[in-house]
Amino acid sequence: SQQAADPNVPDAVETVDPATDSRKLFDGVSLDGWKSSRFGGDGEVAVVDGEIDIESGNPKTGITWTGDPMPTDNYRISLEAKRTAGIDFFCCLTFPVRQSHCSFVVAGWSGTVVGLSCVDGQDASNNDTTTLKTFDDNRWYRIEVEVGNDSIQAWIDGERVIEQPILGHEFTVRNDIVLSVPLGICTFETDARIRNIVTRRTQNGKSD
Repeated sequence: SQQAADPNVPDAVETVDPATDSRKLFDGVSLDGWKSSRFGGDGEVAVVDGEIDIESGNPKTGITWTGDPMPTDNYRISLEAKRTAGIDFFCCLTFPVRQSHCSFVVAGWSGTVVGLSCVDGQDASNNDTTTLKTFDDNRWYRIEVEVGNDSIQAWIDGERVIEQPILGHEFTVRNDIVLSVPLGICTFETDARIRNIVTRRTQNGKSD
């Protein structure tokens, strides 16, 4: 389901800030520019209190970007996410990497695994990006991914948790996440809230 936009609020999807070359991909009012990923067994997705409310699916629920094409390198995407119920990932962020795509999994495999899926055919639970981290319910986490000239980097609340070289490696998405391409956010048997989705171009793989 989708909350109707307030007619008094201008369409703010992809609002561009020329000073930083950034754009907002969520206007806080509607799901314009997004569609349900339709994995099968999806829960409801709606805008509630200026946030994207993603209900638990069986097993996944998500949204996929339908707006203007995303950059494929030298960019950063950031958002805020929180888990409101459930024990698995509350943010699986799929994003472009040059001619392919990859996913940044936050709190997968029963709630603690962080990593990229997939690197050289290995998913987030079993490659060099795999780390373990605990997450609290009903707490906002700032999640950022940057695709640069030489590496994919990711941060959670300002802490860099991934620095994965690009050269010489193959990046793909799991078969069950393909419907998130080219840009998507999904959850696994978990309720979540998402807000403040912003992309920004970077220079030489480094943002200002």
